[in-house]
Amino acid sequence: MAKTTDFTNFATEHPNYFPGQYLLENDFELQHQYLSDRLRYQNKSLHVSGIIEGLEVTFTEDKNQVKIQSGSAIDSQGNLIVLKKEITKNIPECDSELYIEFSHKYNEDTEQQENIEDSFTRWKEEPILMFKNTTPDNAVKLAKLTISGEKITLDVEERQYSGISLPNSNGNALTLRSGGSANSNLAILTGSLKIDGDLKVEGAITPSFGNCENNGIMFAKPPGDNSGDAAWIRYYRRKGRATTLEIGSGNDAKDHIVLMPSKGNVGIGTKDPGDYKLNVNGNQYISKDLTVKGKISGNIDTVNITSGQLAIARIPVQTEPNLGDNHDAVPTVGAVYGYIQQVINRHMQLVLHLGDEIFLEMVYIPGGNFLMGSLEGNSREMPQHPVSCRPFYIGKYPLTNAQWNAVMENSIERDPALQDHPVKVSWEYVRGGRDDTFLKALTSKMKSKGNWLFRLPTEAQWEYACRAGTQTKYYFGDNEDQLGEYAWSAQNSNRETKQVGLKKPNQWGLYDMYGNVSEWCQDDWHPNYDGAPKNGEDGWFTKTGSENAVHRGGSYQTDPYYISSTARSYASRGAFGDKGFRVVAY
Repeated sequence: MAKTTDFTNFATEHPNYFPGQYLLENDFELQHQYLSDRLRYQNKSLHVSGIIEGLEVTFTEDKNQVKIQSGSAIDSQGNLIVLKKEITKNIPECDSELYIEFSHKYNEDTEQQENIEDSFTRWKEEPILMFKNTTPDNAVKLAKLTISGEKITLDVEERQYSGISLPNSNGNALTLRSGGSANSNLAILTGSLKIDGDLKVEGAITPSFGNCENNGIMFAKPPGDNSGDAAWIRYYRRKGRATTLEIGSGNDAKDHIVLMPSKGNVGIGTKDPGDYKLNVNGNQYISKDLTVKGKISGNIDTVNITSGQLAIARIPVQTEPNLGDNHDAVPTVGAVYGYIQQVINRHMQLVLHLGDEIFLEMVYIPGGNFLMGSLEGNSREMPQHPVSCRPFYIGKYPLTNAQWNAVMENSIERDPALQDHPVKVSWEYVRGGRDDTFLKALTSKMKSKGNWLFRLPTEAQWEYACRAGTQTKYYFGDNEDQLGEYAWSAQNSNRETKQVGLKKPNQWGLYDMYGNVSEWCQDDWHPNYDGAPKNGEDGWFTKTGSENAVHRGGSYQTDPYYISSTARSYASRGAFGDKGFRVVAY
């Protein structure tokens, strides 16, 4: 493109014709220059009706002013507004929007006859800048200003933008514009683009994002193929899940390959890889050796192995199975099988499909003994006493809004941005005497999955799972300064819930045991542990019943000082607030 130069002596006046007027010697020349300058300026700027070019707005915070850069606009009447020099305007003390309007005013110095109204010989062009709460009839919006106290926010995305407009019969014009000063080398097209020929791209292709089937990069069906769906590559965010990059066709999960960029996890034949580096839903054929340098979770089916070998390289000699003092002894087949089963069970996760690609992940907690409570500190946590717990499963995370909505008809939170946040709910809606409690609905929904018993954890089970074999103040030690790495509290949460699983887990793989939401237990509230049961699976209830139930772990509103593995709180069973829960299963 040839180098362009700016106009000089740009005409801002043109003749005014009125009855009884006599022409001045330069009227025709001035009128011609006035129209010619605008035509050339419009051609140079690639103006089409109704499109702004330039007139970008910046905010000068220390002076409480906005600056409008030189440029032009076309108003609703087709008038071309030209601003040759940048101007500034003070910001009013109220929320408003910034507009520019084309206006003429009389040039009073050119009045020709005193007895004839409007007998001035020249119009004076003067663009007017204004702050309004509603759009004037013949003005062009440049920006939106939001004023809250002393804070001023400038939103230039509200402006009518620059570019080329291609009108069509349905009124939905296609537009091509630049990215403005923020991204001047970017061309933005609204609408579809068809290219008859090759396309060469020197740089990155950034597809659109959103939960729409047509977003991303689409590939049409091959000519003559009406049997399948078009293919696509797109970013997608499903309800209650992280953003994924998907390759597939149609809506059948078996035709999907999914990458979760935030974790680097890959799914094949599924719409959600979950927490697995590779999640394959379907049969796999492995023609070479498979080497596993980690733990295998789930069931190992040896019944249907028809050829080859299942080799176990080494069985560590520990107290289970009990091989006696002779470590050179050869374990029996039964002992080997029993030990393998124990190891698998110890690290096995229970994953329940709740529907609509929503899963409830539960972690296996091995049985054992521990000391519950503390020896010093708050009297609520005393006396410290021994408790025995048999194995159980507990939710890997506090229950989320997406999981609640997948089970219950009465949804609590439908905001897509909060589906992976913990649900905030009362004890009564989880376990109470109502017919529509979560635990009853979950039990009914999971009938076909086995004879599972679902309930809230007892207070003993909660503390046992939280401690994960430790006896320190926190499951990571005694250093309160590290709490922010494990918990969302009043100190770092901005007083709101957060997506589950963002903080570090405890040694048994449980997330958010501290903070985010305080978690209901099934027990009645007791002011201390005098007479507490020694069997961890037995809830502790008063003979006459109690209006209050226990909740543990602290929440996004709790000061870090009051968060620990032993800290106890209570609330009315009907309270919502910052309370959530996680599920226990047997």
